[in-house]
This record gives sequence, C-alpha cells and structure tokens, in this order.
Amino acid sequence: LFTKQDVAEAESLVRAILKETEQDKSSSERSAALILLWRITGRDEDFRTATAEMDREGFARHCYRNASFLIEGGKYEEAERLLENLVASGDVEAKLLTFDAKLRAGNSTDARELFTTIDSEKLLHILRFPYAAAMAHLVLVGRFSDLSERAISLLSSLPAAGGEQDKQVKLLMNLLRGGPVVGT
Repeated sequence: LFTKQDVAEAESLVRAILKETEQDKSSSERSAALILLWRITGRDEDFRTATAEMDREGFARHCYRNASFLIEGGKYEEAERLLENLVASGDVEAKLLTFDAKLRAGNSTDARELFTTIDSEKLLHILRFPYAAAMAHLVLVGRFSDLSERAISLLSSLPAAGGEQDKQVKLLMNLLRGGPVVGT
C-alpha cells in the first residue's frame, strides 16, 4: 500500500519522464510512462492518452508489454484489440497474451479456441512454460478437465529453471492433481 505522498511522488517522476520524451513521439519510454501514469492516477483521460500512444507502437515487443499492462489493469478488450493484428499474423506470444485476457474476462471457450490454434510442436523454447501454464489455467479456471493429463505432461517435461518458475510449475501440477494450494 502506498501513501498519498508516495503516489504524488511517483506521478511527479512519471510526468518528468513525459516532459523529457515530449519531442520524441516514437519513444517506447514515453509509451511506458503514459501507461504508468494511467496506472498511478486511474483517470480515464490518462487511459485514453496511453491507449492512443499504444496504438502508434509498431514493434511487437512493445505491443506485448503494453498488452500486459492493460491485462494487469483489467482492460481485457483493449489488450485484445491491441494484439489483434499480431494474433491474425500467427504470433504465438500475442496469442498467449490474448488467451490470458480472454480467460481473465471469463471467456474460457474463446480462450480455448484461440489456444488450439497454437502449434505446440513449433514453440520457441522460451514460450514452453507460458504455453504449459496456459493449458493448466484452461483446466483450473476454464474447467476443461479433458486437458488435465496433457497439461501435467507439458509441465513435467519442462526443464528446471530455478526460482519462481519452478515454484509455479510445482504448484500447477499439484493443483491439476487435485492437491491443495501449498508452498506459495
């Protein structure tokens, strides 16, 4: 929890970044600062300014970051809209983020439909964990129990990565097997 003074200081720092990047309309720092400003203030005006800036972003990596911010902020439809061209082009990372937005919004059937368009055999190594975790969430949140064994198999096949990822794998596997939430 933050005090009013902390929030005011954070807003002041973000506004300073925005002033610094005012002339550089292609700055990804500007886009990130506008999103952060919206997250700090919660004002609709700041959200509209941030989304207008997000719409101008051309790099996929920036779209992923911006969509993540939107999803964390509960703006699922906006995240889907931001990613729709990347999803249409077959971009797996955009599909996984859109899947997340759909599942969080309660659209588990749409989330599953999108998930099935991802070819697990062609996944980049770095996307294997998010893919396996997504399948586990389809089972746990979306109630698609027919995917349970496949999700366990995918999670079991992941190499140890250390740290938080390993804890999440262990937790998801435990939940998929009907165990309690422990060790978080």
